[in-house]
Amino acid sequence: MRKLIFISILIIASVFLAVAQSPCPTISVTGPSKITAIGDSITFTANIVGGNFENIKFEWTVTAGAITKGQGTSTITVATNADLAGQTIIALVKASGLARNCKNEAA
Repeated sequence: MRKLIFISILIIASVFLAVAQSPCPTISVTGPSKITAIGDSITFTANIVGGNFENIKFEWTVTAGAITKGQGTSTITVATNADLAGQTIIALVKASGLARNCKNEAA
């Protein structure tokens, strides 16, 4: 009976520990909340919440404009010009250094 109780306690503790320490963080990208004036720079930031991670590296791509600062970091700056007037610029970040089964991209 003591063995059964001990095993039950171990199983319950393992379940709580696994839920509390999920290895996968949630990744999202934030950008400007309003229209950007022609010629102004745009800033995009990768937000990572929860999970276990260290030494994450970031790889950014944008649908238009040029990344002028921050490639490899959690925040980039994108240059705009008159050719981009009226366009929506989407930034996609891919994070490396996460567990294989974790979602590692966000836009």
